[in-house]
Amino acid sequence: MVSATFEMGGTSPGGSVTAVTYTEDYSAGKGANFVTAVTQTQADNSRPQQSVSYADSRRPAIEHRWNPSTSILDTATLLAHAQQQLAIMQNGTKSLELKSDATSGPALGSDWFQGDTVGYSIGGQDQNGQETVPAFPGGPSGLPGLAGTARVVGWSIDPDSQTPQVTPILGGV
Repeated sequence: MVSATFEMGGTSPGGSVTAVTYTEDYSAGKGANFVTAVTQTQADNSRPQQSVSYADSRRPAIEHRWNPSTSILDTATLLAHAQQQLAIMQNGTKSLELKSDATSGPALGSDWFQGDTVGYSIGGQDQNGQETVPAFPGGPSGLPGLAGTARVVGWSIDPDSQTPQVTPILGGV
């Protein structure tokens, strides 16, 4: 269930979001398109391992190698671990920060809390077919450029600005 929705541009006028930061992170442990699961070296000096990859010609190979357990000897089990890890890491870690007017937007502590699932709708076309947030162009029929739901993984507040700002940080966008 969505506890609040943050909007910027699109077909509905206004919206409380004043700035957006979208981050994709492929640094160590946060994203990979080539994953290898390994185990301990055996008595015969072999080291069982299994690798899987996600082919995407737009990205360089980003490898993640790890040991899911020291006791796994079955390569089919290692392959299953590698496949599961690739599904998690293949698109990197994505987050969205939505700086929102604290006086007109959803209120921290009553409309939404850290850990809640909130909605977001950024960009799209206005009633005249013009892009409202060019960095997030909309689709046909006024669909928003970037929309969905995500979990609030953090937040910050700036009470000292002219208009108090609260910034929910959404993970898994």
